[in-house]
Amino acid sequence: MLAIVCSLYALLFIAQPSRLPSIGVYNRNFAEVFAANRNSAALAGIKKHTAGVYAERRFMIKEMSGYALNAALPVTPGTIGIHINQFGFRLYKEQQFGIGYAMPLGKKLNAGAHLHYSIERAPQYSRTFVTAEAGLLWQIAERLGIGANVVNPTGKGVKLYTMGLGYEASPQVLIEAEWRKEEGQPLSTWIDGIYRPLKRFWLLGGFATQPVYQFAGVGFLLRNMRISITGSRHQLLGFTPGIALTWAAE
Repeated sequence: MLAIVCSLYALLFIAQPSRLPSIGVYNRNFAEVFAANRNSAALAGIKKHTAGVYAERRFMIKEMSGYALNAALPVTPGTIGIHINQFGFRLYKEQQFGIGYAMPLGKKLNAGAHLHYSIERAPQYSRTFVTAEAGLLWQIAERLGIGANVVNPTGKGVKLYTMGLGYEASPQVLIEAEWRKEEGQPLSTWIDGIYRPLKRFWLLGGFATQPVYQFAGVGFLLRNMRISITGSRHQLLGFTPGIALTWAAE
């Protein structure tokens, strides 16, 4: 029975990965603290002390709730980042604790790395493991940035390779494309965008393939607190709501 429960949760997790509100990976003008979850080098774009929390209920199932905490601490010459993630419930739970550092390598190139300590727990079962990742971001033109990130390329565990680009069509519009290849899974494409008609209000949305799902959201700024409300929809499994609160020092 335990094996069935664990297998079911693993399949549902693969069916739709956690979708943190992390648009702004490949552009410095739209960077925010959750972007480091997609590329370690994005930490270098955070110039203020920042902390964010995120919560989601995958497919509206209480036992598949996920939570994340990210923080960025600028130091000279780069930025230190920490994150804590949790997913699951008492019969099956995944937790991850991570620390990272990113810094500029000149005016157009940023580099970063993260180290993660992960725990998987179930009745009469427990597993811990360590993974590492590294990323690069290159602002190749005023409005165009590209990047790459690798997770666990030589160690044990799942290996993930990511490449992407971001195009700032205007000061209000950013479009990003990302390609992700996880070991044992088909190539996945993410297309997302953000529209910021007002300084304190924005809309975001996009879609992914392998697995196929769509997502959208709305955000607004209250003093130095960003509030983002998001939702994604899997074609078979349904709706996943999420909310993020991000604070940045003035």
